[in-house]
Amino acid sequence: MSFLHTQHVAGRLAGIYLINAITATLVVIFQWTSSNVAGHTKRTASVALIAGSFSVGNIIGPQTFQTRDAPEYIPAKIIVLATQASAALFAGLLLCYYVWANKRKDAALDAGLVLPLGANCEDEEGRWQNLTDKENRLFHYEY
Repeated sequence: MSFLHTQHVAGRLAGIYLINAITATLVVIFQWTSSNVAGHTKRTASVALIAGSFSVGNIIGPQTFQTRDAPEYIPAKIIVLATQASAALFAGLLLCYYVWANKRKDAALDAGLVLPLGANCEDEEGRWQNLTDKENRLFHYEY
């Protein structure tokens, strides 16, 4: 919609509304990060990295809209489209990894090849061991 002719006012307005709706996905990104990272320190660092990256993007993003590119701002629109497409691709790759990792952990536990490390992380004592998602063999990724 960003590349519509200037005469298509309704379509361009709809595009503005859609691009601004991307901010609502930040809540989903925070939740997905928190759910798929175990261990207090690792989870805190991951969420801080997401918040920092989002802030840096909000600082750099408006700088791509240069006055010399007015009124169409084609280079900036291409950058926005490319970053959104790469984010969608990255999310898809993460989904594939989470499915693969869960199947691998389930197969190892079912075959009895791997026993849970330390105490069962489902009980009260196991929750306080601060194991990361890699160390806790009972941890499953959410998707």
